[in-house]
Amino acid sequence: MPHEGRCNVFGVLKACFRFFSSQLAGVSWDQLAVLDIRTNDLIQDHQDCVLEEERRHWNLFSRSF
Repeated sequence: MPHEGRCNVFGVLKACFRFFSSQLAGVSWDQLAVLDIRTNDLIQDHQDCVLEEERRHWNLFSRSF
């Protein structure tokens, strides 16, 4: 149980970091993409999955206020 709580907190912190860093960059957070360092290609499909998970964490986090 404690491990699961840490994963949830990490996911929320990660989502918050991505949201605020995208705001600083002036980019909508769903427009961010993962850069594959081996090929320098943007991985959009993977990003869509990650963003959906982060949105879920962000919604849970924002509802707690």
